[in-house]
Amino acid sequence: MPEPFRSEHDSYLANFKHSGVSRIIGIGRDVPVQKKDGTVTLNHLKLNHQEISGKSYYTGMFTNPQSNKELSILEKERTVLTDLPIPAIIIDAQGEIQFANATTCSVTGYSSAEMIGKNVSMLMHGEHKEKHNSYIAKYVETGNASVIGIGRKVQACKKDGMLVDCKLFVTKKMDGKKMFFTGILQLE
Repeated sequence: MPEPFRSEHDSYLANFKHSGVSRIIGIGRDVPVQKKDGTVTLNHLKLNHQEISGKSYYTGMFTNPQSNKELSILEKERTVLTDLPIPAIIIDAQGEIQFANATTCSVTGYSSAEMIGKNVSMLMHGEHKEKHNSYIAKYVETGNASVIGIGRKVQACKKDGMLVDCKLFVTKKMDGKKMFFTGILQLE
C-alpha cells in the first residue's frame, strides 16, 4: 500500500474488529496498489473476512479496476518519480515525507521505510533543519516562495552525517484540498 494507507491500515483493521462495520470487506473497492518497484496502480480489491476457531482470517484478491477513476495527482506524481535517476521526495504541508524514490535512498543511505512519515528536516543540517517547518508554514500562510520554482544550493545530510552538495528544486501541487511539495535534488 502507498502512504497514507500503509500507515493507517492497522487502524482500519482495529476499527473493523471493534465496530464490525466495514467500508471494504464484502463490498470491494478500487484501491491504489504500490508495487515492489514503487510504482502505484489502481486495482479492484475484493476482501473477505472469516472467523475460524475464534481467529480472524482475511482473504484479498486483486482484479482490474471496476471504475474509470484515475489515480490522484499525488499518486501520479509518485509514479513519475519512482524511476527517476535523481533523488526525489514528496512531502505534505507539515513537512512529513510521503514518498522517497530509490535514488534518494541510495544517495542518503536511508531506506524508504526510515523516511516515510518523518519530517523532511531529517535530510538537512544546521539552520535549515531547525527552521524548515517555519519556512513551510510561512509559505502556506502567505504564498510567498523563496525556493519553490526558483531552486537553491543546499547541502543534504546523509544517514551517516556526511553532507552532499546539491541544488534543490521544489514544486507545489494540490491534490484536492491537500497541498504537497515535490523536491528534486541535482547532485553537484
